[in-house]
Amino acid sequence: MEKTRPLSSLLIRLTISVFLSTLPLLCFGQELDCTFRVNVDRIQPSNREIFENMERTFSNLINSTQWGPYKIKEHERIETNVVLVITEFVQPNSFSAILNVQGARTIFNSDYKSPIFNYQDTKVRFTFNEFQILEFNPTVFQSNIMSVLAYYSYLILGVYFDTLSPRGGEDYLAQARQVVTLAQNSGFAGWDGLTERNNRFWVIDNWLSPAYLPIRDAYYTYHRKGLDRMHENIQGGLQSIEESIHILEQHACRRPSSLPLQLFMLAKDEEIASVFSAGTEQKKKEMRDKLTSIYPPSGVVWKTIE
Repeated sequence: MEKTRPLSSLLIRLTISVFLSTLPLLCFGQELDCTFRVNVDRIQPSNREIFENMERTFSNLINSTQWGPYKIKEHERIETNVVLVITEFVQPNSFSAILNVQGARTIFNSDYKSPIFNYQDTKVRFTFNEFQILEFNPTVFQSNIMSVLAYYSYLILGVYFDTLSPRGGEDYLAQARQVVTLAQNSGFAGWDGLTERNNRFWVIDNWLSPAYLPIRDAYYTYHRKGLDRMHENIQGGLQSIEESIHILEQHACRRPSSLPLQLFMLAKDEEIASVFSAGTEQKKKEMRDKLTSIYPPSGVVWKTIE
């Protein structure tokens, strides 16, 4: 996924192009444009063929499935990067892995991709039979790996639609919760809300909780009212981004270091720092101090606002 750039470069990319908005209005069923990689550096297998097939199979599942009813134009498909790091391989077909998931969406009237999701799942166990064909059924639990991949697909889409309209990702987020519900009796880690914290169960539970709705509002204000306006009104866009930071500040006062706040900052901290690095010295200090108070774990990033 593309690294965040200084504001001068960011604003140039947001304002120079109307190319995307003039492309033919072609509709496609699939919402995600996913680059999927399987990393086997930790286990150094003698035969990599099964992992190459695994990569193709999982990539095809994510990219060929229509996850919801909305039609998305080809150039608007959500850029998704998934890396499955294999940490253990027990013959013949059992695996343990770490899953790194990132998502980004195109900012209106530009080719700039803004990160909206960045998460690492360390508790992925699954079986995989070479040359099997995966076809997702949302009404049943089929396998742990299918549920994990479906869950993050729905979650990224939920976040994406939250950036387009106020709490617009509700349907996809509800589907992510349904995946959790169906997987809870599977015995696999990550789905249980009783014995674990900060796992898949709690991510979607928090995201849909009324207590954390301000985070979803901040996603909308930051992207749709902020970055998407940059091509026509840079100052207005910046004011909306600052408004979204104020929303986060109010939330952090009540629920410091909440899981949804962490997810917002894991995706956005470098970009936020880039946005505010072009202000006056007074404004930079103000935002540096405010952001450090809101989310101290990104303190090193906030220090770059200078």
